[in-house]
Amino acid sequence: MTQDVKEHPPQAKESGGLLRHLSGRGGHEADAKSARSKLDLADIRGFILRGYRMPMVRHFLLKVDHPKEARNLLGRFVSGDESDAPQITTAEDWHVGFEPGPGDNPADVPRHKPDYCLNLGITWFGMLALEIKDRVPSLSFKSFGAFTAGAAERAKLVGDTGASGPENWVGGFGKGSDHVLVTLHAISPEGMASYSDRLSALFAHGGGFREIWRTDGMAWTETVDGKSTFCSKVPFGYTDGISMTTIRGGPERYHSDHQQPCEPWLFALREDAENYNLPEPRELTLNGSFAVFKMIKTDVVGFENFLQSNKGKIDPELLAAKICGRWRNGVPLALSPETDSPPGGIPFEQMNNYE
Repeated sequence: MTQDVKEHPPQAKESGGLLRHLSGRGGHEADAKSARSKLDLADIRGFILRGYRMPMVRHFLLKVDHPKEARNLLGRFVSGDESDAPQITTAEDWHVGFEPGPGDNPADVPRHKPDYCLNLGITWFGMLALEIKDRVPSLSFKSFGAFTAGAAERAKLVGDTGASGPENWVGGFGKGSDHVLVTLHAISPEGMASYSDRLSALFAHGGGFREIWRTDGMAWTETVDGKSTFCSKVPFGYTDGISMTTIRGGPERYHSDHQQPCEPWLFALREDAENYNLPEPRELTLNGSFAVFKMIKTDVVGFENFLQSNKGKIDPELLAAKICGRWRNGVPLALSPETDSPPGGIPFEQMNNYE
């Protein structure tokens, strides 16, 4: 298995503040007391605090050609005018995917079901290309040297050498022209096509951005009653989405288990953080976050061949369970060491009790 880090695009305050400031549209600045006591869901990217549960995604890598036009377009993504441009998805109450959303009766059809979610990330080189440093001389990421260094410079530290080294990264990643990564999630092929067309037209308008690369992703499918159906499995056949992180004060409510909630400052930049200083200026970075865009090549055939090559020593499915810590259906090996179908089953609240 090889891992190719394609970029390290930490996303600084995209949901509202940063993009509004870049476009000259102003922006609010929460007071310190409020920032410490309550999460500002309207100012935090949606997928930081919520699960989108959409079956398809498309990533667009953009290069800034004309900074002013590019900044203007970023501002349109947070203008609130959906008819003008698709809007950045925040962590405010909304419903996506295939389960009831906030306030919905589980027995009824969900009331809120947007057909897309949109987020974007700006690299340090992108911030320079957008002339943010020129416009905001006090801009500083003292606690986050990895951001300003970039993924290519730090590749060896995470083992990305040889075939996985920066010289082999695709699409212009790690070359300094990888400025903005736009990620579009969609609930249907029609939605993906429609919003992709809108985004492409916006990127080209005014020459602010140039699209230099794109790639798609899609949930795994299984045949159910003769129809191809999206499922919560990874290509290796393991059930996915069992272990969900609960963020203290966050909007999502998952089934309780033995895992303790995580502090929100581990995911969104906050003034009450215990191990870093908020990047400056505060109004540009508060509620922002960092992300890594990473592509991983997986060898499913090689994995299955490995399991079968050891069947004389151990049952292939038991070996697969020992590798992952779970049976492929998600049952924890620690709670059921002999079978993936223990008598009486495993209570849902114990499904995350594995080592």
